[in-house]
Amino acid sequence: MITAEQVPPIGHSTASNVSPGSVDDAYQLARLYDSLGFSMIPIRPGTKVAASGWKRNQTERASIDEVLPWIAAGNGLGVVLGQVSNGWVCRDFDDESAFERWAEAYPQLADSLPRSRTGRGFHVYVRVAEKAKTKAWRDGELRGDAAYVVIPPSEHPTAAGAYQWIIHPHQGEPARVLAATGLNRSWLVTEKIEKQSTQNGFSADSVVSVSLSKTVGAVSVGQWEAIQDAIELTVPPAIGNRSGGKFNGLFRLARKVIAILGGRPGPDLTEQIGMAWFEAAQHVIGTGDPGVTCADFAHAIESVRAPDSGDPIAMAFEASKALPIPPFVQRFAAFNESAPTIQLAKLVVSLDQRFSGGVWYLSCHVAGRLVGMKHSHAHSVLKKWVKDGILKIVEPGKPGKPGNKATRYQFVGGRVENSAEA
Repeated sequence: MITAEQVPPIGHSTASNVSPGSVDDAYQLARLYDSLGFSMIPIRPGTKVAASGWKRNQTERASIDEVLPWIAAGNGLGVVLGQVSNGWVCRDFDDESAFERWAEAYPQLADSLPRSRTGRGFHVYVRVAEKAKTKAWRDGELRGDAAYVVIPPSEHPTAAGAYQWIIHPHQGEPARVLAATGLNRSWLVTEKIEKQSTQNGFSADSVVSVSLSKTVGAVSVGQWEAIQDAIELTVPPAIGNRSGGKFNGLFRLARKVIAILGGRPGPDLTEQIGMAWFEAAQHVIGTGDPGVTCADFAHAIESVRAPDSGDPIAMAFEASKALPIPPFVQRFAAFNESAPTIQLAKLVVSLDQRFSGGVWYLSCHVAGRLVGMKHSHAHSVLKKWVKDGILKIVEPGKPGKPGNKATRYQFVGGRVENSAEA
């Protein structure tokens, strides 16, 4: 076993998952990370996935004597973020343009905070005082408590080269501690994105065209890298005794994959993605049969009704703004083309298009907030459209307080019989 005192001198490392230019520094970097309080985990060679279970590492840091053999075995390194790592979190920018927009808005932070280059963009690191949840934005995400990122000098699975420090942790501002409560509205989100956001926290630029009836057979390099990121995010640290834990992870992955591809993957691609998830999750799912996992993932793909590309209701509302006035409210347009009732009608049509003629959910509170009418008025309008045969109630919701179960509708356009009340 290699100990901290037995770190090979520069030029004598045996690690194989780090780039030639960085392999000599792997042991020294591990010792630096240890001094910074990083909770390190081994990363499987040529991937972004953990080489072993890492639930323990969310609350307890591995010692340097545990870490060094991982490097000797050819593994890369990752850091479990959040409080276990002295509050270190990471802002993941998907590409260089995303980082440049942020750097233009916050030049002092961009020039001082530790930053590493990834395959497409950058990781920017900072310490925060409280717990920070992982958050997704149009141009990347914040990785916080119970999430991990791959750190230099690990080899990147798709890019030619390795993760590299641009501003080294010991050159940056490791002592800087920000308030986690302001993360999503301050330095982590670019001004450009904030100005585009609506009152619902949704940006129109992030609308993804998704068709659940579309089958995708091939992917680009960028799409496959995004799928690998999705695999990393959906592999749980442990399944435990909770039933359905494995399928929950696969279903979350299926929603993300469909959003990335703009449609359902074909059979061969579905199996390829299922195998990749199996390889990443094998140490926690407790099964040696990849065929079962691939079958479960294929079932998850077929079960998806709402891809994970953002809030589907908010996205449908943004898309509805470009739609013509629906015929069933055309008679009101002469009085006010922007009336809330007309906006609600366009939202209903947009939801029908987004869910490919299938079933969708909508609460009166959400509908009213989006189109600018009282929820009681939204209830009355939707109820009338049900009576007129424009909408069909598939499953009634639970009326009352915001957040209660929403009613599930289907747009039918003609008169139908309904036994449920809106």
